[in-house]
Amino acid sequence: MDGMFTGMSFFGYGNFMSAGGNLGFPIGQHWDARVGYLMGSRLKIDDSNSNISLPLVQKGPVFGVEYHWGQR
Repeated sequence: MDGMFTGMSFFGYGNFMSAGGNLGFPIGQHWDARVGYLMGSRLKIDDSNSNISLPLVQKGPVFGVEYHWGQR
């Protein structure tokens, strides 16, 4: 189980923020599954003249499969 929060500023042009959490569990000798939720990923970029504006928001469930080779 893990969680994360990341963010950064674009120095007056906008910012990026993301938060989420997930849970991993084994489904085979070398395979793991991950399920979680992206609580919010927000990208906002603005031009000083307001000619460019790019708001992007992502949220919802996330799923993944991992393969591990070698010894565990």
